[in-house]
Amino acid sequence: MRTNLFYSLFLFILASCSNSSDAFLNKGKEMMQKGAFKEALPYLNTAINKNTDNAQAFNVRGVAHYNLQNFSEAILDFNRAIEINAFNYQPYYNRALAKTSLGNTEGALEDYNKAIEIKADTHDLYINRGQIFYELKQTDKALEDFNKAISMYAKDKNAFYNRGNIYFQQQNFDLAVKDFQEAIKLDPKFAKAHYGLGLAQAYLGKNEEACLHLLKAQQADYPDAKAALEKYCKKN
Repeated sequence: MRTNLFYSLFLFILASCSNSSDAFLNKGKEMMQKGAFKEALPYLNTAINKNTDNAQAFNVRGVAHYNLQNFSEAILDFNRAIEINAFNYQPYYNRALAKTSLGNTEGALEDYNKAIEIKADTHDLYINRGQIFYELKQTDKALEDFNKAISMYAKDKNAFYNRGNIYFQQQNFDLAVKDFQEAIKLDPKFAKAHYGLGLAQAYLGKNEEACLHLLKAQQADYPDAKAALEKYCKKN
């Protein structure tokens, strides 16, 4: 009963401050957690109107715009969040995602570099920056970032998949197989990892195992799986 009473009092305190900028910000976040990004905007607009120095409100509104694919508007909000507080890595991270969506790869790299400078212990930053390095054909730097991400947090399927993809492109199929297998251990329904693993095993002449994973990729509607099955698994 004491816990419930405290919770009720806490709600009352929040209600008493319902006209504050942060109260509208929290309501906007609540809407976004439900996937209602458009509906969240009026609350976030009000939060900003009530406090034009609320860096978090600008960052969150930028995320809402990003999810609505209003990438230019998102960048303007992330810019403002950074102007108010240049020592929070999140707006740099988010702005990099928006820049990537607009094809500004070099700009995204600059933002990931800055985010890592601020918050070097965040493994997601290395995964995303590694993807940028890969797109820029800086494979060695991409591998360094994926290695770093895995050393920091060995439970992220994307880090293993991305590193495995590089090994596959380098025709280092044994290492590719290991990384795709790790990705699948973390997510048994990871379709593109099944597809990558199937191809790598096919190149190693392990067609029986390859066909099993290509079939799983097809069952998960992975686009290229059907063609790969027809190529490597005609007898199966």
